[in-house]
Amino acid sequence: MGVKLDAIDTVVAGRFNPHIISPPWLAKEGIIAEGETVEAQIGVVGRAVVFRFKTGDFIWQVDYNRLVVSAEKIADTASVVAKVIEKLPHTPITAFGNNFHYSCNLSEWKGCLPRLENVGMDQLKEYGDVQSMGWKASISQADSVTVNVEMSIEPTESPPKVSVNLNYHRQVNAAADLVTAAQRFEEDRKASATLLESLLREKVEQ
Repeated sequence: MGVKLDAIDTVVAGRFNPHIISPPWLAKEGIIAEGETVEAQIGVVGRAVVFRFKTGDFIWQVDYNRLVVSAEKIADTASVVAKVIEKLPHTPITAFGNNFHYSCNLSEWKGCLPRLENVGMDQLKEYGDVQSMGWKASISQADSVTVNVEMSIEPTESPPKVSVNLNYHRQVNAAADLVTAAQRFEEDRKASATLLESLLREKVEQ
């Protein structure tokens, strides 16, 4: 067993009204099915408690600064976000990102592990109990895409885990820009697996 894609989310930064983007409105606009079961959830982002709800395969989180649609399986979260923005085309938006979250048990990870020259997990243990260790990079690519890669090891979890998060970030200023960016979801998903394998030398399990 190797690393697997275990969560996906699409994030839009902008000015949103969480009182509008609600389950009744989503059903009225045909974004979710009429009568679809809605499960209310409470989440924590930083120090803030946020309201979330789940409809079908998707988890929604809306506040005044961003809209997030997540899935715990391979599902096109970007197209769902695009449907919302198409219904609210005058919403001021500034950024769009597809995020792909991979993880596996540390014992199953065969790829590269983060190090700072000759300092790794074993060397850090000389100073005390290691709570986490990580590595990250930000890479500008063609077509104004910035790829942010973050890898972390959590040795205190049971069992210890490796997590790799890849974010495909694009600046957007209008609804049309976002819809175009959302159409690249599958391209981003495949690119995230390819980059993980080539950069960290770990094959993604399907």
